[in-house]
Amino acid sequence: MSEEDLNYAVPQFIYEVSKKDHSFYPAETLCSLVVCLQACCHSHGKEYKFFEDPKFTPIHNTLDNHMKELSAQGIVTGKKQAQLITLEEEEKLWNMNILGDDCPETLDLFAWYAFGFVWGSRT
Repeated sequence: MSEEDLNYAVPQFIYEVSKKDHSFYPAETLCSLVVCLQACCHSHGKEYKFFEDPKFTPIHNTLDNHMKELSAQGIVTGKKQAQLITLEEEEKLWNMNILGDDCPETLDLFAWYAFGFVWGSRT
């Protein structure tokens, strides 16, 4: 495909692609799909840079605008965030000896839990 054809076809793809249930993909997935298209072109000897090359501004702008439109409509929202563990759930983990310092395995699980709690709370 020529660059002109790509500048026509990829934006059409961005607007039309959807899941089997006809819902829209999240922003990161749409970006990944465009990156996959770029990689496919690369595997066929075409060194296209859809996000960096000014020749492909229509692709980049379409992706950006489409995500803004979906966001404004409330169709595509931000990342899903896991619910925080409650104090009761944490206490249960301690009582069941899943977390603790009795042996290396429970200490290892506690370390992962503690790191996850600290770094997860920062976002």
